[in-house]
Amino acid sequence: MPVRFLIVDDVPAQQRLLANVVVFLGGEARLVSSGHDALQLVKHETFDVVLMDLHMPEMGGAETADQMIQSWAGNPYRPLLLAVTGDTRSDSRALCRAIGMDGFITKPYAIQSLRDAFRELLIRRFSWLDGPSRRVLSLDKLKAALPKHQGDFEIQALEARSTLSELYSNLTTMELEICRGKAHRVGDFAHRYGFVMLELAMAALMQAAEQGPVASFKPLLQKQQEDFELAYDAVRSWRSQSPMPQQHMLIA
Repeated sequence: MPVRFLIVDDVPAQQRLLANVVVFLGGEARLVSSGHDALQLVKHETFDVVLMDLHMPEMGGAETADQMIQSWAGNPYRPLLLAVTGDTRSDSRALCRAIGMDGFITKPYAIQSLRDAFRELLIRRFSWLDGPSRRVLSLDKLKAALPKHQGDFEIQALEARSTLSELYSNLTTMELEICRGKAHRVGDFAHRYGFVMLELAMAALMQAAEQGPVASFKPLLQKQQEDFELAYDAVRSWRSQSPMPQQHMLIA
């Protein structure tokens, strides 16, 4: 069976270019021009790969991808999601990785680079240089929280970062009651803003601290510090996005 690609892009020239590469590689391509249409189509058809433009009117690619990933939760055979965009900012990469997308390609691109990226994605199941992504940020929760706490996010994020660092540094000597309290505060922040992996880790740490020593959590806390920074950069990217349609970079 040929590999089935869904191409989500509101610029016809970009759609045609991507479709031509897909067909050249022996795949099949379906084209839609909006995030809403893509979400409806994946409910009724099966795809192997979704190529997602990030900047589209009404519903952007990151929001569309986030909703797709949520709908596929628990499905080990979900389609692969690859961002295809003219946005080269590092925090845009962070946003795509934090919500669980499987790779990122920037425009303009050579056809050969597209072929290589598609092959790598299909073989390895991801195209990030430092390994597969995991979903550390929920845009649904973030979107609900920011209008209510827009002015407080930075302060709360600094406090959560500092507390997480203190937990990591002093975990083996900290009193368990204090440990539970600090984990609870970080967990509240994570729950409010959709830092999903951090929320789970803090819940596990609180439960462990009720039963005894928690020194074994130190590697987990180190990983959570990394995930926190990824999610934080992703939030910065999300907050900086303009609600107005952005100009697309076309292929010459």
